[in-house]
Amino acid sequence: MATDDYPTTQGMVAAGLGISLVPLLALDRPHPGVVVRRLRSNPPIRRILAVVRAGAQDEPFVRTITEALRTVADSHVLRTPSRA
Repeated sequence: MATDDYPTTQGMVAAGLGISLVPLLALDRPHPGVVVRRLRSNPPIRRILAVVRAGAQDEPFVRTITEALRTVADSHVLRTPSRA
């Protein structure tokens, strides 16, 4: 099966329909019926990009928003899932 909806993915795993790879950002609320494990070596890398209108990258509000997004993303990447 394929889905872009991570809660649905976790539900399918909890129902015994298989295993899944999900990004750490998708594990803010792990499903109680799943066990989360980190991959041991060479985990896939997910890149998240902000796209802005050409010439707008130096606007103060764009810099503020992109820095806030970076801060939030970094805080999620650095934390450990509660069920790891």
